[in-house]
Formats: sequence, structure tokens, C-alpha cells
Amino acid sequence: MTVKSVLEKIKNNEFFTPTVKDLFFIAAFILVFIRILTYAWASDDAYHAYTMSANLIAGNGFTPTPGIRVNVSTCPLWTLVVTLGMVIWNNPYAIGMIFNLLFSGTALFMLFKFIYKKDDWLVILSAVTAVLCTSKTYLSYTTSGLENAQILMLSSFYLTVLFKNEYFSKKELFKIALLEGLIAFTRMDCALIFALTSAYVFLFRYKKDEKDSGKFSLNKLFQVIPIALAGLFPFILWELFSWFYYASFVPNTALAKLNTGFPLSEYLLRGVWYGFTSFFFDAALLLFPVSFIIYNLAANYKNPKILSVTLGIVFYLMYIVYIGGDFMLGRHFLSLLWITLFLMFMPVGGQQNIPFFCAVIILAFFYDFFQTDFLKQSYDDYVKENSPCWYADEQEYYYKNTGLIPVVDDYLENGEVTIIKKLRNYGIRWFHFGKKTSYEYRLYDPLLSRLPAVHIKKWRTGHMRRKIPDGYKKTLNTGVNHIKDEDLAFYYDKLKFILSGDLFDLERLKETVKFNNGTYDQYLHRYIEKHDLVHYSKP
Repeated sequence: MTVKSVLEKIKNNEFFTPTVKDLFFIAAFILVFIRILTYAWASDDAYHAYTMSANLIAGNGFTPTPGIRVNVSTCPLWTLVVTLGMVIWNNPYAIGMIFNLLFSGTALFMLFKFIYKKDDWLVILSAVTAVLCTSKTYLSYTTSGLENAQILMLSSFYLTVLFKNEYFSKKELFKIALLEGLIAFTRMDCALIFALTSAYVFLFRYKKDEKDSGKFSLNKLFQVIPIALAGLFPFILWELFSWFYYASFVPNTALAKLNTGFPLSEYLLRGVWYGFTSFFFDAALLLFPVSFIIYNLAANYKNPKILSVTLGIVFYLMYIVYIGGDFMLGRHFLSLLWITLFLMFMPVGGQQNIPFFCAVIILAFFYDFFQTDFLKQSYDDYVKENSPCWYADEQEYYYKNTGLIPVVDDYLENGEVTIIKKLRNYGIRWFHFGKKTSYEYRLYDPLLSRLPAVHIKKWRTGHMRRKIPDGYKKTLNTGVNHIKDEDLAFYYDKLKFILSGDLFDLERLKETVKFNNGTYDQYLHRYIEKHDLVHYSKP
């Protein structure tokens, strides 16, 4: 189709004449998108990445703290997208909101396009629209300034490519690898969901030509490896950069949250409670994935594609429990909800499993829509009394200051946005006012994140305190090493050199290799043992 032909069709009013079916989908899209707009907001955590973007644009490096290279973004691709937007318009709130809505809208369009081809499209469309309009987690994290909307969009593209063909050409394999890599680049742990599926497609679903049987062979394995590497190249390039620039393959936030010294059993307990509280907060979040897993393991186990995705969901659920869940209710389960909405109506044995999953959808819809104040209060009281830590509805807490509608109202009334700056939470405070955050909780401190955390009975996932070493505050304030313990002082000097020294200094690169090989871990361990930090606890 040429530009001339398109213009001719528009001129003759032939380009798009909507059918009744089209109008149903357009109405459903508008309804869901309006609901998203009414919930739109920005989280405090988004401002950690926004600070990195602002510093990069200002020439201070891709770091929250000029002078020391630390990665506090678990979503580097999303952060780079926001950075590109901020080059044009230096307003992180607006740029984050625009990209969130763009990516959310694209993901929603892809889902509806998938449903459009189904025979029972009206039943499925009605059920899915009802769920999306009542799922608090979906409505909250399609914006928020975090990476969730981008994950939903990339997952939608991945699933569309995956189920387009039974066998894959080199071009289609490249698309699978590229999307897997972009998901990992956006948030590394989300790549776990499709890792098994991608491996299956590359090993058992590649056809060189029409004569190829599609069976695995060693010769074909050597053919697909370069395709996989080519598709994963953006992610591989980021990881190499991360090691070179930050001296680490993982963000500092991962160290701060997981390198605590706390027993694994306590992480597992919080992970289970995170699932439990998220379910009561938004029933669809786990009702769909769990129903999807049970149904497919029982009735769809002979479909390798569906089975591999199902097992990927199982692995990701186990991972969420392993890391202790999160403090933001429901957020880590959103991608699983989205994937199951895509796939729960896939045909089994020539028939679509409409009745079973419609029953699940109706159950979730009625629970989320008709939650009573009595039920909510009973749930809140039970959780406060029995849960090992505190989980939060972040959207509800921040909305009055960062919600799209309050922000627009504030701008129309005052000619500028003032209500966001009234918040004093860590990310927003750091972005707007600089170094005015608590030392103990700083996610961007490379030394504290390597020390065991302070253990309290109800420690909160993602909010672990560290005991400040003697002389460390003065060290940070003056730039001169005043740490009193000799072992830790030596360790800090090495750490600071690799994170603050000249990037292309050969000596720094040598020290980076030594640091990652554990050459200097003995000094850190001696400090920990001398001060009994593993058993340090707050009364």
C-alpha cells in the first residue's frame, strides 16, 4: 500500500468503515483507557531513575550521585527511554506519564487485536474488559512512572510473534530473541517468564526451509546460536557497559534488598504473605495465573508452547516468593495477569476453554467490584495482626500528590505544579532537594549495600536499614576517608576507586576484576565479624 493509495482511500471515505464488531472493541478500549487515566499517578520509586536521567542529561554521569557511579535502576531500558524524552522536555513526571500511557495503550491494543480473531470475541472481550476496569493493580501500574507498562507492551509483542506460526524462520527467531532481550533489558528478572519458551522455540521450532522436518539437530543448533546472540545483543551490550561503568552486572538496589544476611526462611515467609495480601487486594492477580497453571498442566500439557509459558509463570511465582515479594501490593504479579489474559482462551483440542475461564473472570470481577468496607476492614485488621511486615497500596497513598488529575488541577490553579514537591519521600526528596535522605536506607550507597542489614522482627521488603560504620558520615560529607575500622577503610578505598576513578584508567579496570573476583572480600568479612553485624538487631 502506497501513500498515494492511502490518501485516495481517505478522500473517498474508504479507508476505515467500522463494523459493529469494530465499534465494540473501540468502545472497550476507550472505557479501559479512561479508567487508566483516572488512576494515573507517579510513584516515589520512579524518581530514583528520574534522578539518574537528569544527571546524565546534565553531564554528571548515569548515576544518582555525581562523582560516584552507582546504578539504582532495576529497569535500565525504561530509564533510558525516559532520558531520551527528557532531552526534549525536561519534565520527568510528564515524560514518564506520556510513555506509560503510550506503552499501556499499545499493550491494550495488542491484547484486543488478539481477542478480535477469536470466534467468541464478544464474550471474551466483555469478560476481559470487566477485569481490566476493576483490577486495582492493573489500573495502578499501567502508569506509576515504573517499568510495568513497558513490560506489558513487550510481552504482548512476544506472545503475538510466538503464536503467529507453528515453526519459525531465522527472521522470526530473531524477533523472539530480540523481545526476550528487551524484556531482560527492561527488568532482568522478568526475562525468566519467557526463558524456557524462547529456548524451546530455538531448539525445536526452527525450520530452515519447507523441506526441513523441524526436528532438533546439532547442525541447526550452531545456526541458531548467532541469531540468539544477535537478538540479545542490546541486553548483552548493557550488561557489559554495566560491568565497565558500575563494576557490577546487577543494580545496587538488588544488593541493598537481597544482600542482607537475613535467613532465607524470612524471605520466603514474606513472599508467601505478599501473594496472600495481593490476592485479597486484587483477586484477579493470582486467581488467573493459578487457574491458568492448573488448567494447562491438567488439560493442555501436550501443547509445548502453552506448557513452556505455564512453567515460566510457575518459575516466576517461585522467584517472587524467593525474593520476599515486594512492598508495593500486587506490582510483581501484573505481568502474569496480563500473560494469562492473553492466553487463557487459547484452544485446547480444537475447542476454546471459554466456560472455565469465564467463571474465573466472573468470580474475580465480583470480588473486586463488590468489596465491602466490612470485608476490607476485616482484611486490614487480620493482616496488621498476623503479617510479618507492612504492604502498601502505593497508588492510594501518593495519588493526592502525584495523581494525574490532582496535578493537572494544581497546574491550572497555580500555573505550576507544587503538590509533588510537598512530598518528603526518599526518591522525590532526592530529585528535588538533593542529599536530604536518611543514611540508613539509601539504596544508592555502594558500601552500605554490601553490609548486612539491621534485623528487626517486622522488617519490610525493600526497606532494610544498615548500621552506619564509625566515621562514614564524615567520609561522605567531606570526601575524605574517615572510616575508623582499618579493614573497612581499605575496602572502601578500593570500592571508591573503581566507582569514582577515571573510566579508562587501566589500573581501575584491573581493580574492577579483582573486586568482582572477591580479592578484597576478606577485608569486608573481617569488619563484619569484628562488629558482629550478622547478629546485629534493633531492640
